[in-house]
Amino acid sequence: MKMLPWIFAPLAAVFLFSLPTSASAALVTIDTTLNEFRRGLENQGWWPPTIGYSNNTDSDSHFVGWSTPGYSDTEVRSFFTFYLDPALLNNSTITGASFIIRKGDSGGDAAQETLGFFDVTSPLATVMHNVSSNFSIWTDLGTGTSYGNYVYTTGGNADENLVIALDGAALAAMNAGIGSYFTMGAAVTSGDGFIFRQNPGSLGVQSLALETTPVPEPSAIVLLVLSLGLLAFWHAQVRRT
Repeated sequence: MKMLPWIFAPLAAVFLFSLPTSASAALVTIDTTLNEFRRGLENQGWWPPTIGYSNNTDSDSHFVGWSTPGYSDTEVRSFFTFYLDPALLNNSTITGASFIIRKGDSGGDAAQETLGFFDVTSPLATVMHNVSSNFSIWTDLGTGTSYGNYVYTTGGNADENLVIALDGAALAAMNAGIGSYFTMGAAVTSGDGFIFRQNPGSLGVQSLALETTPVPEPSAIVLLVLSLGLLAFWHAQVRRT
């Protein structure tokens, strides 16, 4: 059994290199232009509940909240869609996500309003064909599983970039949907505020900043198990001697 200590060193090395490290984590940014669902348009748009507030398939504006003065009181809700490219995510688990969006013009009766984000269960092709109005889709964009909330100050700097943390439900949906589209709805859930008002195309590109951790390769897991087994065997032999 004298040779066993000599085996320990390479086994320990295998064990250590088999473990994932925090240095392997990466930040991946995906925006609404990736793999455009409608050619020439970002993967975003808005829906009104009833006819009377114009909407068409040529717009990727994403105004959220109550309509502008001069229109009937109509609450508009928006959607944001991101293609979770497996080549970019590179066999990783998404462990954190922030939605980054330019604030645009905002307002309301209160100094602060709440913006909510939700899952979207309507078919993506139907959601993307945002023509006229659709009460069912409009409802879907502001109800269901919450992906997070954000309290914003009305008015202020329209050029400010908001960084909005998404919650565990959003992370679970993203990890389950890698290789496809992830869509979330947005609605003002307090008062009669509005946000993201802009001229079409003036707010730039919206993005997701994803914190990712690599999933260990099967070969690394096998090496880890073998290393632990052999180390346990060596320890048992040492105790006997």
